[in-house]
Amino acid sequence: MISIKFINFLRNHGCEVLPLTSKYEQVRWRGTEVGVIYTSGKTSGEYATKALEAYNTGSKWDGGPKTTKRKSGKSAKRKESLQHRDGNDCFFCGKPMPEDDKTIEHLIPLAQGGPDKLSNMALAHEDCNMAVGHMDICEKVKIAIRNRTK
Repeated sequence: MISIKFINFLRNHGCEVLPLTSKYEQVRWRGTEVGVIYTSGKTSGEYATKALEAYNTGSKWDGGPKTTKRKSGKSAKRKESLQHRDGNDCFFCGKPMPEDDKTIEHLIPLAQGGPDKLSNMALAHEDCNMAVGHMDICEKVKIAIRNRTK
């Protein structure tokens, strides 16, 4: 039985979880390809098998969509603009960030169609940014509120 954790794994890698097309499917998703895991435990092919292996072993998997290409050369200027707008505290934990641990977080992930604009960005520690992955904006805001009210 496929767990919600595996589905979250797919979403955190930017994949879109799709509706099932038959009673024989447990999960269907779209990343760089379409993957299916069937109720029998079989997969739709190498792509789905590699996703399941990466999830089970905790190894790297690059099967998410390739739509998150960043424009080079703008990062430092964007960080400076975001720091001027928001201050130097991490969006998620509220703690100050040293220069070498400052990343740009897209609140609505680019992989989910979010705009690559300052209005969709915040500064975050690298670990905080990685922890939320490609979650939707509502989940990210809930995490930020929960972390800041501890």
